[in-house]
Amino acid sequence: MIRLSGFVAVCSAAKECFSLNFAQIQGEKGYLNVTGGINGCAQIHLQTADNHV
Repeated sequence: MIRLSGFVAVCSAAKECFSLNFAQIQGEKGYLNVTGGINGCAQIHLQTADNHV
C-alpha cells in the first residue's frame, strides 16, 4: 500500500490460480475494469455513479 497526501494505492496479484483475469483501478468517482488480461486490454469498462462506458 502506498499512502500519499489525498491518495492511496494498493496492488495485489495471484499466480497459478483458477480465476478471472482482470485489473481494476478504483477511485472516489468510479472505477476502471480491464477484462481479458491486463497485458492485452481486451475490454475496458469505465463506471461512474452517473455513467457506464
